[in-house]
Amino acid sequence: MSLPPESIEQGRCYLADGRAYPQVRQVLHIHSDGRVLYRSRPPRPVRDRWARGVCDLKAFALAASREVSCDWTPPRQLRNGYTMRALALSLALASAPNIAWAQALPSTVTMTCGQAQASVSSRGSLAMSTGQGTSDLFVSGRRGCLSGERVTPAWVQTRDNPQCVLFVCRASTSSRD
Repeated sequence: MSLPPESIEQGRCYLADGRAYPQVRQVLHIHSDGRVLYRSRPPRPVRDRWARGVCDLKAFALAASREVSCDWTPPRQLRNGYTMRALALSLALASAPNIAWAQALPSTVTMTCGQAQASVSSRGSLAMSTGQGTSDLFVSGRRGCLSGERVTPAWVQTRDNPQCVLFVCRASTSSRD
């Protein structure tokens, strides 16, 4: 079961089929070109571990089965037998669309270092391809990070600089961060 793409709203959480288990996905931003920036976690939270992701709005809606609260956990009886269904659906969704969307992202390899830094700075945060099949979410400052994350430098290859400095959010390793 999937939801209509127009029903997906920023800030709301949805139950979605993940790669090996269902996921709770929270929409962080819906871009004007139809990409969705979201964060996801397994149905049984492990110390508030959320991972970030980017996908097409239609693919997000197709994987979403219903809206849930962001702290949702499944009843015990739903866990048995659910993994194979989730795995089958996620394998079907994970094959070609992810590659196509990774290629549609702006690429650091084709930009100069200054262009990449200016693109992130002007938007606050921006998902960019960093090479063949790899991408990351770059931020211009702390406001682009989630609670429990800190800004750290990331060195990426650009057209004119093999070690251009951009910034990403990473999980804090101490209580002081």
